[in-house]
Amino acid sequence: MTSLPPPTPGDPVTDDDRAVVVARIQRAVANDQLDFDQLDERFESTYAAVTRAQLEASVADLPTVAAPVPVIGHPAPSSTVSLLGDVKLGGWIEVDGDLAVYSAVGDVTIDLSSARLKNDVTIRIFSLMGDTTVIVPDGVRANQSTVGLLGSRRVDLSPARAGMPTVRVVTVSALGDNRLFSLSLLPEGRLRKLWRQFRTPGS
Repeated sequence: MTSLPPPTPGDPVTDDDRAVVVARIQRAVANDQLDFDQLDERFESTYAAVTRAQLEASVADLPTVAAPVPVIGHPAPSSTVSLLGDVKLGGWIEVDGDLAVYSAVGDVTIDLSSARLKNDVTIRIFSLMGDTTVIVPDGVRANQSTVGLLGSRRVDLSPARAGMPTVRVVTVSALGDNRLFSLSLLPEGRLRKLWRQFRTPGS
C-alpha cells in the first residue's frame, strides 16, 4: 500500500503502522525530499502518535510513495566473512537473530536504521584492519563494547524509548576506529552518503 488506510477517531497505531511511516520518512530523506536534520523531529512525532490520524499527520506533507513500502525486509545474513574488501550490510532488511562479521582488511558498515528488528540483537564484529560503523534506528537502546589496539571509539545515540529493542555491539579490532550512531545523529559527509546508497529510489 502507498499510505495508511483512512484514519478514524480513536483508531490505535500498531507497530506495523509505525514501520510504514518510518520507511516513508527515510525514503524521503534518501531521495532528498526531506532534509536529514529533520529526521529526529519526524521520528519523535511518529513514535508519539497514538491514533492513525496523528501518525498520518507526521508525513502529510511528504510526496506520495509510488511503490509499496515494505514492512517485511530481506533476511539479513547471520554471518559474513571478508578477507579483503569492505563489508556493507543495510537497507530494507529483517533481523531475526544475532549478527557476526569477520573482516581481515576493509571497513565494516552495518546499517540497521531501516531494519525490522524482531528481538534484541547482538552484533559481533572481528576486524584486523579497518573502521567499523553501526547505525541503529532512533529510539532503540544500544551499547558498544570494544577491544582495540589502535583506533578511536565514538558512540552518539538519541534518547531510548520504552518498548524498543536493544542492540548490543561487541567489537574486537586491531587497527581502526569503532563508531555507533543513531540515525538522526549520523555525521555529515561520507557516512550520510553511504546511508543514501543503501536506499535507491523505487527500491
